[in-house]
Amino acid sequence: MSHGLPYAPEPDGHVPVHVSMLREGSQSTNQGHSDRQYPSALARLTALLPAPDAAPTASSVTDLRTHLDRASRSVLEVRTVVAVVSVLLVPATWWLARELLSAGWSTFASLLSASSMLVLLFSTQARPHAVSTVCVTLVLCAALRFQARGRLRELVVLAACACVAVGTLHSAWACVPVLAWVCVIDRDGRRRPFERRAWILAVALAVAVLAFYGTLLSGTRESSWGIPRVESGTLIFSNHRVNLADFDGRGFLSLARTVVHFEPNLGVLVLLAAGVWIRGRARHEPATAPRGAVGLVLVFVLPYLLAFGLFAKSHERFFLPLVPCAAVFAAWGSMKLTALLGGRWRIAVLVGLALPFTLCARWSWLCSSPDTLELAARRIEELAVRGDTPIFVQASLDLPLARDATSLAHDGARVRNPMRPWTCYQATRLESDRPEPVYPLRDLAAPAKLPYKELVGHPERVLEALGRGLYVIEFPQGAAHASAWELRDALASRGVFVERIEPGDELGGGAHVLGYQLEPRSSPPWTWLRILRASAIGPVVEIRRLTL
Repeated sequence: MSHGLPYAPEPDGHVPVHVSMLREGSQSTNQGHSDRQYPSALARLTALLPAPDAAPTASSVTDLRTHLDRASRSVLEVRTVVAVVSVLLVPATWWLARELLSAGWSTFASLLSASSMLVLLFSTQARPHAVSTVCVTLVLCAALRFQARGRLRELVVLAACACVAVGTLHSAWACVPVLAWVCVIDRDGRRRPFERRAWILAVALAVAVLAFYGTLLSGTRESSWGIPRVESGTLIFSNHRVNLADFDGRGFLSLARTVVHFEPNLGVLVLLAAGVWIRGRARHEPATAPRGAVGLVLVFVLPYLLAFGLFAKSHERFFLPLVPCAAVFAAWGSMKLTALLGGRWRIAVLVGLALPFTLCARWSWLCSSPDTLELAARRIEELAVRGDTPIFVQASLDLPLARDATSLAHDGARVRNPMRPWTCYQATRLESDRPEPVYPLRDLAAPAKLPYKELVGHPERVLEALGRGLYVIEFPQGAAHASAWELRDALASRGVFVERIEPGDELGGGAHVLGYQLEPRSSPPWTWLRILRASAIGPVVEIRRLTL
């Protein structure tokens, strides 16, 4: 749970900052608008829990590990809440499948969700995507139950699930067609009189907007935050900009990459299930599940899948809400194939679970092992035997080492960036309450006496101005900014190579970052192969010594 903390958290770690703002009663947003990035349900839930013990303002504790743990608390508590809620996805998938399948195959569907690499990745991040997936699945389950029974209590449960779902993440509004479906279509697929109690669902959505979207809708036009608006054909809300030109179908490529890299087992089973369905349609075989119930699930899946596939900026996390539905469909296909091929197919699909469960176990082991930044910090501790040797660190790297007072003062506002919690934590400590031993860490940036553009055009002049010392850089990946390659080339020509710390060997893509989201765009081999062969998580770090 604590992997990468507090020095390499999730890049968009806005929820922990929002939790702190809620506890402090802060009315002013921070520079990153952390209180307006997501609906506030997750932040408010976390803020209701007892706050981690605050460190005393003055203390004689100087142990580095103690301070690292202190600085991790805000992110770790959100990760813990997300992980606990994410566990509910397994029974929620079973409940969803049980409305359509037998108990045995429902268990198989829940195992597919439990072994999902995507679910594992996002269930240990301080972000709302995994929680939203659970809530969306519960909406589908509650809608199926209400469709079958039609009682008031089922409707109230459905309304509560919908309220929490849309209050967790914007994409959960895709559940609204499901709410409309249950009001006009019965379980057998026949039209029914409009549900007069639908106002309960409308009230639930209104409550969600008022309770969880208040800060998102309180901005001003000048600040570009607040009520969504359209400018020059572009929809703008929070940090998101959506243009009609973005819907060119490239999201389907992202979907294919996501399945190949993260869910190969589930992807194969879904393709087989699709083949079984096509065969059944061609043979006019009778349906094995109520048409209205199947339609209820599809009225969520198909529009969401279409939007995901058309949108060019779709990311892997967008696929998360579809994982439980894909697991149920895969279980249905496996059930039909078992009827066709016999018990041997049942054994084959159970054995096939070995790969995803092995990947999950392997990733968990990597998360509990030292990452590349920890290994780099250990190497620097060995190299920096003299305390006066400056250590210039690329700004994208926040090493788990203690900065000296000069370092904290030297880098100014950069050390107080809440998106760099470890450095920010050190900057807010009293001098008597800072970890030891300290190192003269400096952000690798152009000195004040040089214009910033010098870093792009003439990195060798920057190195001359900074002078001797250890230089720690992140190895640039692929189409990285030209300045990153220029800086590395300048260091390679002037400095002495010390060490390169990689996530793994070359066959496993070791020369590429193995980061928090396993971005397959920068991973030459398949992600699952990288996980099996990796020795550590993190970026590729190079250490060089400059002796001008």
